Amino acid sequence: MADKQQVRLPRAAHGAIIISWFGTTDINSMNAWRLSQGLETTPGVSKYADKLSRNFVERHGENGPVRSLTDDMPAQKIFLLSSAFYEPDAEAMKEWVARGTEASIEIVDSGVEDPTDYEELLAFLDKFRLGKAKAEESNRMVFNLSPGTPAMQACTLLYAPLNFPSCRLYKTLRPEFVKEGGQCFEQVKVPYSTPFSLGSNPPLAGRSTAASKMLEESIRLYGPIRSVNILILGESGVGKTRFAYKFHRGCRQAFGRDEGKNVADRSFVVANCAELARGDGQMFRAELFGAKKGSYTGAVQDMPGLFGTAAMDKNGGTLFLDEVGEIPLEMQSVLLRALQEHRAQRLGDNATYDISKVRIIAATNRNLLDSVRKGTFREDLYYRLAMCPLKLQPLRDIARTDQAAFEELLKSVLEQIAEREPLLKEHVRLSEDAVEFCRSYAWPGNVREMDHVLLLACNLARFRNKSMVTRDEIDAYVSNIPGSAAPSLAAPPTDLEAWVESHEKTFIKTALSNSNGNASGAARSLGLTLSKFNTLRNRLGISNA
Repeated sequence: MADKQQVRLPRAAHGAIIISWFGTTDINSMNAWRLSQGLETTPGVSKYADKLSRNFVERHGENGPVRSLTDDMPAQKIFLLSSAFYEPDAEAMKEWVARGTEASIEIVDSGVEDPTDYEELLAFLDKFRLGKAKAEESNRMVFNLSPGTPAMQACTLLYAPLNFPSCRLYKTLRPEFVKEGGQCFEQVKVPYSTPFSLGSNPPLAGRSTAASKMLEESIRLYGPIRSVNILILGESGVGKTRFAYKFHRGCRQAFGRDEGKNVADRSFVVANCAELARGDGQMFRAELFGAKKGSYTGAVQDMPGLFGTAAMDKNGGTLFLDEVGEIPLEMQSVLLRALQEHRAQRLGDNATYDISKVRIIAATNRNLLDSVRKGTFREDLYYRLAMCPLKLQPLRDIARTDQAAFEELLKSVLEQIAEREPLLKEHVRLSEDAVEFCRSYAWPGNVREMDHVLLLACNLARFRNKSMVTRDEIDAYVSNIPGSAAPSLAAPPTDLEAWVESHEKTFIKTALSNSNGNASGAARSLGLTLSKFNTLRNRLGISNA
């Protein structure tokens, strides 16, 4: 090549899977090159064939929309989609594209007679999805939007994000629009919201209206396809296990496979990866995949393993890999192999067993991409698990952005406490100052901390023969959490005067407690005169420590 030496990139073992139509511009570029080489042109050469230069030079970025992407993007596989009109040109096009890549290339004859017919195009894309594409590889899929007719581009833009979660869309650039040193393509961000886009940034966790909608959308869209692996992200305590179980149970109910709560509980198998990783590689395999009797010291009977237990369910169980980021690097390949092959092998057994019906849901509070960059988590395992990432928001963000959702979640936690502890049913109501505090407190431990604090506060209200939990009962337990005594303002209070008064009460009571009830000492600790301290205490109705 005259302007840039064509570089053949090595085929990535887990590289991109490029899907692209090819059209007139690609055909013309290919035929111009064929003319320059003294080769016959293909049947699809356009009416502009007489204007094709016999002096065509194969230049980087000027070889048509398909090669503008495939020449530079490392890929494992390329699907070239051909309309009926261009089927006679397909093999030559395959050879043309192969000049710039080491990826394997497959021609897909669409049979589309009219490349401007939306219905015909969408019908083919659906056929392609069912026949060629694999849902579990959607995170590696790259769709080239530039080649083909406007109808082809529009259908791809609409269809791909809706049916291939985590896929990427790209457009190619004409040479005059490429920045110096830049690439001949750029990613396209879909300029509208689709149901699948909920997977990247769901609003929140819990039973709030917004969270329920996100959960329902995820079940409806991902639930029918067991091979779509779910990765739940979020801080410790946001409710990742609870969300995973609701997803599992919701899928069984939605698709007619729910025989009741007991069956759903048995078919939801939890693997605490941090705990599993404490043993050696042999025990890790035994716990995860099972072991034959006598395969190691202490194996006095056959063990099904966690995968095996989930696979026992005739309708397909769920394996929840909690704290998946804790698996040591040397053990990750064992899990990856099982996920890739959809088969597992018990320790001490030569045979393998099928796990293709087992749904995989993983969860972590780590930034796994950061772990990938540091080399402590395998990149190929990350992409295998993170086909559909769902990020759960912390409580402080929910309180700040959606007050109604936060209060619904608060109500849900109280209902669960009442259900677990019948003795507390009459004491799960919160006073206004208690609700206000809950909204303004940062909850560093998220839902887990809220559940514990409210459980203890309700019990204290019961002990005090109070039918309502007030700020006092909550203070008794929040103040015992290291670094949590001073509530932070996660959301603006709806009643500023009441909010200030409730905090004044807290500081005065704390000061009196710290000074063993001595008003003078408490006043000094707050920087107040004794007279002002007593005036404030009397106004707030605080008679003693």
